This record gives sequence, C-alpha cells and structure tokens, in this order.
Amino acid sequence: MIFKWLLGKRKKKQLSTPQKKQSKRTVRKVVHGEHYNLQEIYDRVNIHYFDGRIDVQITWFGSQKRAARRRRVLGLYDFNNKLIKIHRLLDHPNFPSYFISYVVYHEMLHHVFPPTQKRRGRRKIHHADFKLHEKKFAEYSLAKEWEKENHQIFFSKKGSQGEK
Repeated sequence: MIFKWLLGKRKKKQLSTPQKKQSKRTVRKVVHGEHYNLQEIYDRVNIHYFDGRIDVQITWFGSQKRAARRRRVLGLYDFNNKLIKIHRLLDHPNFPSYFISYVVYHEMLHHVFPPTQKRRGRRKIHHADFKLHEKKFAEYSLAKEWEKENHQIFFSKKGSQGEK
C-alpha cells in the first residue's frame, strides 16, 4: 500500500502478507480502463526498471463513483496471488501517466522487497531498502510533488474536484 498520509491507522489484520497462508483465489483481471491500459504501463515499467524479470498480474479494483472519507488506497500488492491492484480512481485524465506509472512501480517493489520482520514480531513494509529503490523511479520527485499538490482529488468522485 502507498502514501502514509492516506492510510491513516493500519488495521492489525492485513489482507494478504507473505507470512499468512491463504488460498489462491481466482481474480477477474481487468487491465483496460477508460483512459489507461494497466498492462501497457506495467510492461513499460517492468522492462525499464526490472529488465522484464517481474512476473505478476495487474488489475483495476474499486469504484470511481464512491468518494473516500478518510483514506484512499491507490494500489496494493497481494503476495499470495502475485497480483497488483490499482484503484480505478486513477483511470481518469486528471491523473498524469507518470503518476500512475509511479504507483505501479511502487507496487512492483513490494514483490521485490517483501516486508521485513522487526523485533517483537512487527513487520516493516516500507523499509530502508524499499525506500532507497523507490527513489530510483525517474519521475519520483515529480510524482511526489504532484501527489502533494493534488491530494484533494483522491477523496473526490471520479478523481476530479467536484465532479459527480
């Protein structure tokens, strides 16, 4: 998951982690959105940053029509199903392609750098190695600045200010 300020307090129970045994389930994968094709973005990021070595699936999830109240998860990585999920809110022209590429890259890093165990059994999801590699994204600064300047649209319907 990304963006600490969007996450609020973490729930104790995670949907899928490398430590928990869960059965693999069939997930309907949808890569074509109204404005963006996730498979094309994933393939470009995979070739550019990972030499095409990452082998996971990608799909859209969630609804563009429902506004978030407190937090918005823009992407997540399901370890058990090797599946990246990107929120449908991002399938909107208000979101630049470099930002969506950054979210996809971030989720791909979860595959490469799984959570680490800390003392007392706590897991660290965005540990030092993860953060170091995250900053290697070519447009990292631009994406983070865009996120900061446009955070209000993460909480609106269909990714726009005031659009219903």
